[in-house]
Amino acid sequence: VLSIAMFYGPAEGILRGGALALDVAGPYLVARLSIRSLTDLRRLLVLMAPGVFLAGLSMMIESITQTQIVSPLAAKVFGALPTYADGAETGMARSFVNFRYGLLRGAGPFAHPIPGGLFLASLLPLYFSSGLRNWPRKMGLAAGAMAFFSVSSAAILSMLIFAVLTAYDRLQRFFAFASWRVFLVLASILLLVVELGSQNGLVSIISRYTFNPGTAYSRLLIWEYGTQSIARNPLWGIAFTDYERASWMSNSIDNHWLLLGVRHGLVVPVALLTLSIVTIFGVSMAGNQHGEADRRLYVGIAVAVFALALSGFTVAFFGGLLTWFVLLLGIGISVSG
Repeated sequence: VLSIAMFYGPAEGILRGGALALDVAGPYLVARLSIRSLTDLRRLLVLMAPGVFLAGLSMMIESITQTQIVSPLAAKVFGALPTYADGAETGMARSFVNFRYGLLRGAGPFAHPIPGGLFLASLLPLYFSSGLRNWPRKMGLAAGAMAFFSVSSAAILSMLIFAVLTAYDRLQRFFAFASWRVFLVLASILLLVVELGSQNGLVSIISRYTFNPGTAYSRLLIWEYGTQSIARNPLWGIAFTDYERASWMSNSIDNHWLLLGVRHGLVVPVALLTLSIVTIFGVSMAGNQHGEADRRLYVGIAVAVFALALSGFTVAFFGGLLTWFVLLLGIGISVSG
């Protein structure tokens, strides 16, 4: 609210900045008030299971048949969604149609394949570690697996993170030295070495592992020009105005943390990143105080938050994905208290 008000004035700050703030504060407060224990979270996962399964199934059908189904149908019933530029409505949105490896990048009920894939992939650690049985767990895991049909590098990276971290968690039963404390220390050292030793840092390394090398190069340029914009406007950012970049580049910023920094200054992304780290450590510490069944679900929350936070360096969160990410943070803080 303050960053928008400093750029456009108090009225715009309250209206436009308030709407952005509500997108974050609303889901967080709902989670804090509604999900007070792991039992509440398990109930939520049971209630979600049929819906997320249908969402994933629609994404898979669209991808295999190479035909968009949900978005055109919704547009006929409710009307087409608007597009926005500089925070203002500029026209009606067009459906995103893109093919990779003979598959349509399915979006199902989501605004775009990337946030749809990331949302579904984040369900894998939650349902796998939930302790639920029978159809809710099977439906949730199936929905998470169908994130593949977004054909998104970010979604598949999240699925790989889930597989690696879950396997490491199971190794702790056989090797005493394989603790999460050791893992976090080693991972921190590795990330620091990569950041300092590679040519363009961690973002460069992550961006290389994408299906489209062109988008990887574009993300590197976005990072370069975006960080320059933050350096020039570190406190309040530049709100909805375009950041300085090469003339042929798009004005989109495919990096959630960078986008927040360009738009609002450093305080907002640092605060949200800090909350993400606090959430991960909070649920990790809480897990040590409970039995094995609950401990696994705490680990599942930590893995889901970590995978989404890491994906935020290559993807901008919007719509339902932003709501889900903040909701997870609220859930993590609530159940670890």
